[in-house]
Amino acid sequence: MSNQGVTQYNLLNLRNQQQLNFAQNGNPTMQGVDGTDVIQQAGGGAYVNRVKASQDADPLTTLGLTAGIGYGIGQAMDHFGPKCEGEYEKTIFGKLGKAGDNFAKNTKVGRFIESAFQKFDDFMTRRSAKSKIAYSLKNHSTMPEWQFAKMPFYGLPGYWSMDAKNIIEQDLRPISAKPTKVFMLFPGKRVNDFNRLTEHGMTIDEIKAFEDSLKGKTFEQKAIALQEKQLEKMGFKPAQYRGKSLTEMQDMAKNWKVTKRYGCKDFAQLEHRLENIIEEKESFLKMLKDATKKGDVAININKYDNSLWGKIKSHFAGRRVTLSEYYNKGIAAFGKGNTTRIGRALPKSLGWFLEGATNRFAGGKLAPFIQATIFADMVYHTIKAPKGEHGKTFIERFVNDFMYFVGGTLAVLGIHKFGGFKYLGTNNAGREAYRAALKEHNILRKAGAFASKKEANEALKEVNKLLGTKNLNFFQKILQKAALVINAGNEHAVAYRSKAKYNLNFLRKIANSNLLGVPLRIWLAIWVITPFLAKTATKVVHAIFGKPTNSVLDEGEEPSEESQNPSLQTNPQQGVTPNDVAGYPDSNLVKQTLNGQYPPHNNQYRNGQNAQVPQYRYNPQTRRFDMITPADTNYAGNQNMQNMNQNGVQNYQNQNGMNSNTPYNQNQTVNITNNTTVTTQQQNGNTQQEPLRTYIPSSVGVQTTGPDTSPADIALAHADQAEKEVQSILARRR
Repeated sequence: MSNQGVTQYNLLNLRNQQQLNFAQNGNPTMQGVDGTDVIQQAGGGAYVNRVKASQDADPLTTLGLTAGIGYGIGQAMDHFGPKCEGEYEKTIFGKLGKAGDNFAKNTKVGRFIESAFQKFDDFMTRRSAKSKIAYSLKNHSTMPEWQFAKMPFYGLPGYWSMDAKNIIEQDLRPISAKPTKVFMLFPGKRVNDFNRLTEHGMTIDEIKAFEDSLKGKTFEQKAIALQEKQLEKMGFKPAQYRGKSLTEMQDMAKNWKVTKRYGCKDFAQLEHRLENIIEEKESFLKMLKDATKKGDVAININKYDNSLWGKIKSHFAGRRVTLSEYYNKGIAAFGKGNTTRIGRALPKSLGWFLEGATNRFAGGKLAPFIQATIFADMVYHTIKAPKGEHGKTFIERFVNDFMYFVGGTLAVLGIHKFGGFKYLGTNNAGREAYRAALKEHNILRKAGAFASKKEANEALKEVNKLLGTKNLNFFQKILQKAALVINAGNEHAVAYRSKAKYNLNFLRKIANSNLLGVPLRIWLAIWVITPFLAKTATKVVHAIFGKPTNSVLDEGEEPSEESQNPSLQTNPQQGVTPNDVAGYPDSNLVKQTLNGQYPPHNNQYRNGQNAQVPQYRYNPQTRRFDMITPADTNYAGNQNMQNMNQNGVQNYQNQNGMNSNTPYNQNQTVNITNNTTVTTQQQNGNTQQEPLRTYIPSSVGVQTTGPDTSPADIALAHADQAEKEVQSILARRR
């Protein structure tokens, strides 16, 4: 017998002073069985959906956190922006890249990393010379044509290029009589943007004095005066703009910026560069660098007048950027500013971190509030985390959310890299020849050059021959077919257009679009690849820092079978929840049972009798507890147990005022929790249904006389309940 047995006192502590109930979901369980049924019924507990977990936060609290975090991110990045201006080597990106170059060149670890990368490149080069699959992985990838997919496909350069285009478009807009929009839908008032004169070297005080000199004039008169002042600062002589209309002067200012500032021969050339920044990154970056040769160019976005309300709006919504800032960010994003792999990777990694954590590596003042909603939920659950788990709760949720951002790009890249197996039968030159032929073929289709659909399809077959399918073996052809499926609708021939008066060209256009390919690729990226990457990264965090009690991976899990089927669950008063084990007292019974042992124990009764409860031995092969028979040990026998059950029922009846002279009925059970006697025998015609019992009936009748054994009955009930508790714990461990 253990020196710390389960008694009626510490058993109540085990269950947090809950009332005992021998039933599970109202269905009595037979005593004396091996416990397998109890183990199978022990439910695992349903996980809380992640969305619901976010909804448990107080709305006002999360709203306040979102507002505060969004404002903080915006202001912090306003201070970070000027640190990216000027010469690249003197910026934070340049200094970080230089440190990476020094580490890669001057340390053993750095040289080892550089050498490892170089060896891998050499291996892929040698392997690609012998294997078409290796060649395709190294050189081929399909290119997204849908604008929605282009930005994540290009990654950090894609985000940067989007905002770089916006910056130049803001620079080209007129300085006067600007028509604004409210919420991008409804037209707002026109404004004269006097503060933009700072782009031409004027100070705030000079601008305010100039604006004050125009008091009393109409809006149109102020607009003309402001436009004339801008042309004057650009170097135009009064004779060149006097007498011209406002629109003509605005065109003069725009053309000056296109030709003088950005070095393009006309607006069409600049527009082409803006639409193809990634493809023409070399010329675009050179254009930004040349624009700052005679001094940096500052561009004000959403900056308002110098009134108090204007300053407030400028503080919360406005931002100031320079062309040198975006040139340096572009150098970091493309990895053009350093010579070693580590030197190029560090500035790019910083850009990835800033974009993923703030949306302000390339973005405006609204973008941080989108990120702030995620941070608000993260901070809320960090604050609410149990004591000692705040740090790992924060890092877990940060990595999980950040990986969803990075995972989107990795997923799109992976999909199009697999789509590159479309070109498995050709090399780089053959791939470009195919794309050029396909482009020419599509021009002919759009122009209606083919007399019939059959003729168009025959011409397309000639184009597809450039893919070199005949050069592939059986496995390679299967891989190419799979790539064509996943790349459906991308880099494809446009629909044939009939010349008939009554045609279905609009249906052909719809059917030949990305109706299949786009949903397939979106599904793979959003619902398959990205969640897998986020879950994997989160598990790595768990391995390093430990898993929080309320893990983000527990949210969104499907409920277990037991939680969906109430008949398989334990009674709420009796079932064991995941947190119950931690609350148990340090009893030897619990410790030994968790170690796979179930020790026999005795209870001393007040009437002087020493009754021994059944003994069990754990069988690891069947994972069951088998009762020890009298042949195995000197066990008092089952008769004592049966008599104890009979005496327990009788004395419980005496204790609760029941008729002790009433003959014992085998179809009668006692519900100790409700203090009632329930007759479960039912007759329906000639059919009788035997009830489930909470005890083992005996052929010996109930004894109506004898000592008061009610304390023993209560102790026995507690011991039985302890047995079920242990079995429920074992069910959780399995």
